[in-house]
Amino acid sequence: MNSSPLTNLLFASGLPTEGYDFRVVSSLELQQMRDEIVAISDASTSDGPNLTFVELEAEKTIWLITREGHFAHPSMLKRSLLKHGTTRIVQVSGVTAGSPEVMRVWMGQFREQDAHISRGFS
Repeated sequence: MNSSPLTNLLFASGLPTEGYDFRVVSSLELQQMRDEIVAISDASTSDGPNLTFVELEAEKTIWLITREGHFAHPSMLKRSLLKHGTTRIVQVSGVTAGSPEVMRVWMGQFREQDAHISRGFS
């Protein structure tokens, strides 16, 4: 996986997070979204065992796209840096063509990880 400044900011900085919502789409819609994301001109992609990691520096966004073998496949999780006034926030959202219950578990894992990291910065 990538360890760029954007990755560190969105995953390990302790910034406040919000969202953790997701929507359910068809497999075709999810594939089209995936294709559009990886086709963005400044997209930097790297592959882990069951995930494709897509960093969009200009959008201050990172997508985690599941692949075969990932428990939440087929799904995508998005982390974006937003500003509310002078406060920076990481917005977390997702899309799945799989089980909503499984997607809730995956989103919950990120919520727990973010809370743990945030406590480390308190």
